[in-house]
Amino acid sequence: MLNISVSCRQVLEEDGSTDLALVAEIAAIPSEAALSDAIAAAGAPVDPVAVHRNRSELAGAIGSAMRDRLRRIYDVQYAAQRAQQLDGDTGSVAVGRRAIANLALRYLMAEPEPPIIALAVRQFTEAQNMTNELAALTLLVATECPEREVAISAFESKWSEDQLVLQSWFSVQAICPLDGTLARVKELMQHPKWDKSNGNMIGALIPSFVTGNAAQFHTAEGYEFLGDFIIEVDAETPSRAAGLTRLFTVRQQHCDPFQRLIFTVRCCGQSWTRFDAHRQGLMKAQLLRIRNRAGVSANTFEVADKILAVSVEAEVAVEAA
Repeated sequence: MLNISVSCRQVLEEDGSTDLALVAEIAAIPSEAALSDAIAAAGAPVDPVAVHRNRSELAGAIGSAMRDRLRRIYDVQYAAQRAQQLDGDTGSVAVGRRAIANLALRYLMAEPEPPIIALAVRQFTEAQNMTNELAALTLLVATECPEREVAISAFESKWSEDQLVLQSWFSVQAICPLDGTLARVKELMQHPKWDKSNGNMIGALIPSFVTGNAAQFHTAEGYEFLGDFIIEVDAETPSRAAGLTRLFTVRQQHCDPFQRLIFTVRCCGQSWTRFDAHRQGLMKAQLLRIRNRAGVSANTFEVADKILAVSVEAEVAVEAA
């Protein structure tokens, strides 16, 4: 972690770069998905809670060590966007300024204090583009502060008639790393704008939570929640339930909060066997419950059965070794 911290610091303190978007990309900490991939590639079991905790601590260390420098970077780049009227510009200069400013704000918000929270609130309020608005919203949603619920309500009111944008509102809350997010997801499933028959709305909430919030999903309660939802959907739309069952084999996604959150299922074979034995056992129990349910559809049965077969193959491989 020290090497990453030093690397990020060196890049952020490099002056005179004309490609701010590239600087922001290099200076960002690898995603939890990338870190988990590295752990699995090394042959160690993935602990998503530890990955999230260590990554958050690193972000906080960078934010504390470079607070003054990050604040100057943010102030300069944010002011330049406003002065040059680049808020809605999609050119490379505008994109770069937004990227580096949002990265600086992300690091600052890793150790939130009232003046820093005020920056996020200002950006959220003044935003003239979805990138900055979602960036600020995502940071506020992930912070335990009074401004959190105010921002959530304001975004909902502003975009309540735009279904595509509202999908991002659901997703931002689903990937919130704070405790209690699963309960929040269940509440959002009762929201009048959320429609279980709409595949895009399902994707904005359920898969976003499963693949974009590993620390909150990978619990007994998280697995049971997904199992319950799959069984419920299977009785109405078997093909959709089969697709949702594949979430047990989808690697964690890098949900960049500074872009629109669009979920894409990517089946990665043995990804569920990368976790520790306890978590594998909990997932296996849900897959067995789905597969063995009386009245299970042929589609969902086939998917669950194939996923369970991966577990058998992994056990045989371990015994052979």
